[in-house]
Amino acid sequence: MGSLYRSEEMRLCQLILHKDAAFSCVAELGRKALVQFKDMNPDVNAFQRTFVRDIRRCNEMERKLRFLETQIKKRGIVMAPTDDKNFDVPHPREMNNMQTTLADLERDVNEMRESNVTLKKSFMELTELEQVLKKSEEFFEGGFNDAAMAEILAADESEMGGLQMVKTYVLDKEATGFVVGVVPRERSSAFERVLWRACRRTVFVRLTEIETPLEDPETGERVEKCVFIIFYKGERLKSIVDKVCD
Repeated sequence: MGSLYRSEEMRLCQLILHKDAAFSCVAELGRKALVQFKDMNPDVNAFQRTFVRDIRRCNEMERKLRFLETQIKKRGIVMAPTDDKNFDVPHPREMNNMQTTLADLERDVNEMRESNVTLKKSFMELTELEQVLKKSEEFFEGGFNDAAMAEILAADESEMGGLQMVKTYVLDKEATGFVVGVVPRERSSAFERVLWRACRRTVFVRLTEIETPLEDPETGERVEKCVFIIFYKGERLKSIVDKVCD
């Protein structure tokens, strides 16, 4: 019975193999897991060894395999079980074919990922546009436009005088406009505060939440957003509102 602190008895051997048979012989010895190879050139730099290119190629193929495995598991696809003990070591010619196949698969998966992200972005933008149209209709049906004009007029009257501002409001009625859009729910309060400070409380802002969370195309996480509508009067306020919304 062996000891935990002592390895099995070993014997130093020297193998002289033909170049064409060396790969198959070493691969078979590696499968047995009974041989420890001794470095006969310990002073040679690792980058100067003849097999460095092969190791780099194997590392690159391993990276591609890990990437493909991650994408497969991410989609919930069940993979066939593999036997880590009984496997055939591929020949160098087969390694070249495997490298080409893995490169093609990685390229195809990346293209599908990009297409999927693009489709999800388009879907989210269309969903946001649908919600903007729906909520805007609710805003106008609820009389928010009249309330907005009254609030803007009251704010202007407090600064410049009621009679004069009524006349100005009638003359500049065509300059009154509104902006609608979508903002993340966690940023809605900060967005509203910035608008109030930038426009000096001369705009009318209303926000309403989108009931169904949207899916972020990049991360796949659910994002809660709000639809906002901003009423303003004058080109100066329009430029300020546009900058804040951008």
